[in-house]
Amino acid sequence: MDKEKIRSAVFSTARLGAVFVCTLAFLFTALMLTSLIPKDAIRDNLVSTADFYTENKPFPKTDGIIHSTRDNFADCIIFNIISSVNENTRLYSLMSADYYVNDNENVSAGLKLSAEMDIAPNREYSRYWHGTMVLLRPLLLVMDIRGVIVLNWIVIAGLTILLGWLLVRKDHWEAFVFLLVGMFCVQIWYVPFCVNYSAVFILMLAFTAAFILCEEKHGQYLTALSVMSGCLVCFMDFLTVETVTITVPLLTVLAVRQKDGRFGSLKENLVFLVKNGAAWGISYGLMYGAKWIIAGAVTGGKTIETALDAAGARVSGGGVFTALLRNISALYPFRTVGDITGIYITAGIIIIAVVLMKTFKVIKPKNGFAVTMAVLAAVPYLRFAVLNAHSADHCFFTYRAQIVSVMALAAVFWHAVSSVNVKKTKKSKN
Repeated sequence: MDKEKIRSAVFSTARLGAVFVCTLAFLFTALMLTSLIPKDAIRDNLVSTADFYTENKPFPKTDGIIHSTRDNFADCIIFNIISSVNENTRLYSLMSADYYVNDNENVSAGLKLSAEMDIAPNREYSRYWHGTMVLLRPLLLVMDIRGVIVLNWIVIAGLTILLGWLLVRKDHWEAFVFLLVGMFCVQIWYVPFCVNYSAVFILMLAFTAAFILCEEKHGQYLTALSVMSGCLVCFMDFLTVETVTITVPLLTVLAVRQKDGRFGSLKENLVFLVKNGAAWGISYGLMYGAKWIIAGAVTGGKTIETALDAAGARVSGGGVFTALLRNISALYPFRTVGDITGIYITAGIIIIAVVLMKTFKVIKPKNGFAVTMAVLAAVPYLRFAVLNAHSADHCFFTYRAQIVSVMALAAVFWHAVSSVNVKKTKKSKN
């Protein structure tokens, strides 16, 4: 590698490092500033929110279907942490993420007591940033959780429409259809009912739109967006479906380039995936590291040790096959966790698609489109395998990471059909 290439690589890395530092500084500042909103100003809506969670089960299901499960438990903890922020030790409270539960370990009852009586917290949850507080605390000035749910619907629908407009106006309606098919298969209509689900999907849609707007510019724009995406999802997420904030934007960009004849070679696109995926993954990991270091320094506790212990518990004990089975089956309206029928249905769909593509002799596109899509489609299953205990226990929401797998299958199948039509058109002209 010559000096010019080394110099360029150093400057590119420095720019991305600056993007990470600026994003971290902005998010940390936002967390501190929004915590200045006095509790008395949001108390009524906190109490009303506590009543909502008290009246509803921690993990309610619609008609008993697994994939309709809502995680009221995790959402309630977020509001409990908001209620427990001590205005005299603000930084300590935000970093330790303390909250209160009663003697029966009831989170909603603990939120009720904390909101009404300012009772001291007795639990800590310092391994996450709990960044949704940046949005929820200001919203609590004017609405309770019921209003937040309605707002989630509006924002997700609005971003979907915006993304559709961005794609369709450039004649990339196929890419929008792939997204809609994926959203349908992961039952997007249940997402707005949960703050944690909604935050990740809002980021997914927002970054996909940003990627589309910047994809024809210098590659550094997309890499910088990948860094920002990794930072933001780590800040906002509760370890739900974090990967969709990079896999869906990348797939959409590749689908657009394929339609425009700008896809390039297989090697070029694999480098594209690795470069942006690494930028996202490194920033995601660094954000976690920053939280643990800051929390440990501020609280004097063993945040890093406890966080690593928790991470260890999530990567072992669930079983890789169990995690895969449960998440794949959750795509279908089963009432039993890990119904093996889901594996059979999915395998059948893939086999039929492969047979059709092989029949029409388009199973191996010359530009490696199918291979590139397969790489993206495999990401959720790698995630399930690595975090097998967590993915098995929480399959009712982690399964939605497969939105990119559904989109990839739809994209490859559509590309195959389009290739056949192109061949027929050329023959008819001849």
